[in-house]
Amino acid sequence: LLYVLDGADNFPIAVATALRLARAGARSGVEPGIIVGIDSGTLQRRARDYTPRFDRPATREGQPGHGLPTGGADAFLDFIDHIVQPALAKEQRIDPARIGITGHSFGGTLALHGALTRPAMFSNVTAASPSLWLADEAMLRQVQNLPQSQPVRARNAKNAPRRPAFILPALILTVGEQEKPEPLYRFAAALTGKNYTVRTRILSDEDHGSTMPATITEAVRATFHRPTS
Repeated sequence: LLYVLDGADNFPIAVATALRLARAGARSGVEPGIIVGIDSGTLQRRARDYTPRFDRPATREGQPGHGLPTGGADAFLDFIDHIVQPALAKEQRIDPARIGITGHSFGGTLALHGALTRPAMFSNVTAASPSLWLADEAMLRQVQNLPQSQPVRARNAKNAPRRPAFILPALILTVGEQEKPEPLYRFAAALTGKNYTVRTRILSDEDHGSTMPATITEAVRATFHRPTS
């Protein structure tokens, strides 16, 4: 099961990518799976739904979303965890050890917030050009303040698939060659220091607006790749 944020833009790309790779499954190693696109709506909704609560203003003058309400990331993750996924589980067989989420920019921030605060919720997280600059890189400080990570046991919501005990979600972070990669490198290094498995990719010739299509293949492979055992 792969959740795709900003679904109006990204759901068709994810579906086409997954179908193509699954048709060549013997070569790609990708199996069929379920893709759920969740639309984001306007920038005002994205700024609210995809950003965590911070101890300082999330944005400054001149930054995207400045002046808009923020801080709804936990409510958005509750919506996925308590409403969307239980409804899916009634209709589909879901492997609780193969649930991914992918997002871009503010959506990438939401996905990473889920990895940090609810590590049992997703098995893998793919973030394209995440907005790590929010609140003066507050998420970097959040990672640095985490205790040394230990295996976690998932909470099993009513009517949701049972989730096994496992360690931490695997993370894939991408950034365009035309962007500034330093915040992403700092964040990845901090995550690695807390026992997260992190892979970073610099996307050649891409800028902030074009990194998500180039990243969706990573998310599909991470979620739908055939298990080795």
